[in-house]
Amino acid sequence: AWMNTASWLACGDDSIRLEEMQGRKCWVGVDLASKSDIACVALLFRDQLVVEGEDGKRQTLDQWTSIVRSYLPEGAIERAGNNRAAYQTWQQTGHLIVTDGDEINFDMIREEIRDLSRVLDVQEIAYDPWRATHLAQQLEADGAEIIEVRNTVQNLSPPMREMESAVLAGRWRHPNDPCLTWQLSNVTAKVDAKENIYP
Repeated sequence: AWMNTASWLACGDDSIRLEEMQGRKCWVGVDLASKSDIACVALLFRDQLVVEGEDGKRQTLDQWTSIVRSYLPEGAIERAGNNRAAYQTWQQTGHLIVTDGDEINFDMIREEIRDLSRVLDVQEIAYDPWRATHLAQQLEADGAEIIEVRNTVQNLSPPMREMESAVLAGRWRHPNDPCLTWQLSNVTAKVDAKENIYP
């Protein structure tokens, strides 16, 4: 796996609640899915930490807090096989939002993003254009600032490196979401000749 699981778990904080983030600046990432995959809406909050460096000089670093809402259609759970029990547990604990039918309900995700935009100061919504162009157009019509992020090494390596560094340094916080932890544990990273990483 790409992420060190022990370091990731050490960044967990059960006290993190979406309700406590009201009014805060937030960056949103949307990754939609195929019929049987998990779709996610990631909420990212940034705080500034002032720390003393090894040279004695003070420096400002970003501390990140992530809250991820994961969605899966009911039909995918029925077809899940080995993952069915985990999906059902996460549904019961509120870590997985199950939509009716066999496909992800993009209208429901749009409504949830609109609801979140009413209580959070959403700066941008980044989306992968795979299966999300129509939703992005709808969100833009709703007044959101939309940013297309294609799955390229140039787009993914810098944020993956920052996330990896922040987790290892304890500058990343998350609410111990077991569904997100499982998803993260399935990410592998490839390294190119220039030391860029990509999933």
